[in-house]
Amino acid sequence: MKIADALMFNVIRIPLRATVRDAVELISAHQLSDLMVVDDANKFVGVLSEGDLIRAGMPKFEEMVAEGSLSSGLAIFQEKGKALAGAPIEPLVIKNAIVVSPNDDLLTAAGIMVKKQI
Repeated sequence: MKIADALMFNVIRIPLRATVRDAVELISAHQLSDLMVVDDANKFVGVLSEGDLIRAGMPKFEEMVAEGSLSSGLAIFQEKGKALAGAPIEPLVIKNAIVVSPNDDLLTAAGIMVKKQI
């Protein structure tokens, strides 16, 4: 089976100039784990993952220790999230994404995903 046989052709895209809020809203609304990031000409430039968005807002261990409790970590996460909401997604975009061809075997993609722990 070829990758083209399993492709979704209505892939959710987000412009590189979008904000973190825009990305979170798209991921939440469509229950996605990754977004295809495109430039103004709708050309693929990279991938934005749900995990990278979460990690961007996560408190550092030192921040939680300074506050004295794990429950303060949630408050830090909320504050960082609010601060990040209007920030551009560009610094979080994986621009050297692993890509395959629609003509490649589906098992080729699966093998790459397993090897790279995607």
